[in-house]
Amino acid sequence: MKLTVLDTVTAASITVLMQEQPAYGARATYPEEAVRGTSDPHIGYSHTEGQTVSFQTMICSSLEVGDTRTPQNVIEDIAWLQSLCYPDYQTTADGGIATPPHKVTISMLPMAIEGPPLDAGTPKRSWTGYLVDVQIAETGGYDLVTGSPFHAKATITMRVVGPRLAGIRWIG
Repeated sequence: MKLTVLDTVTAASITVLMQEQPAYGARATYPEEAVRGTSDPHIGYSHTEGQTVSFQTMICSSLEVGDTRTPQNVIEDIAWLQSLCYPDYQTTADGGIATPPHKVTISMLPMAIEGPPLDAGTPKRSWTGYLVDVQIAETGGYDLVTGSPFHAKATITMRVVGPRLAGIRWIG
């Protein structure tokens, strides 16, 4: 499968090769409170953190993909992915303010091994949110002139932003 990372603010995007299936989940917080006279604490629900999705991808130059990409493109893609974890800074008359990081959409696309792509324009699954972690491991050879890697493995973790709650129904 291929993975497309789209910056929804600037419309910039890259397409990379997905190495493993996505891993996702959410984490609930249940704080404990001691109750005098009992051996078991009272356990109450506090909140649930947003869903996260992690992907392992390969960013490749033209040796692996067969296009016109160079090792310099690999370096540029790494820098772009990592920049999506940071806020933008805007200068104002009374100083500077940090705006939220860019919202991104990550889509899984099918990839044919031989022949024409299988419905290549239609995402099979997609997530929208903010990148919270991008880990890079350079894997393989390097260009002898520039020192840039021919490919790198990227582990991307995204905080998924879901639809706003339409209402709350109390139970009990």
